[in-house]
Amino acid sequence: ARLDPAFEMNLMRRFGEGKEGNPVSFFIRFQEPPNDKDGKFVEAAGFAIETRAGYVWAVAGPLTSLYRLLEYDRIIYYEKASKVRTK
Repeated sequence: ARLDPAFEMNLMRRFGEGKEGNPVSFFIRFQEPPNDKDGKFVEAAGFAIETRAGYVWAVAGPLTSLYRLLEYDRIIYYEKASKVRTK
């Protein structure tokens, strides 16, 4: 999986500020059309699905759980969303 540079910088900033547990919204892009199994995986990893638009979904959750999504080989790209959720 690849990380969008802006998303990666946002991750580093949040971890540097100790805000990695705060929910954040971002986009994930699937390699193939996502299905119900993908949705269950994303939710089990600790993320809420905000929108589903074809191959790209907007999700939200704590960055401390991001490693779970990174283990899933059907997600190929992570991108920062313009809207960021706060507590």
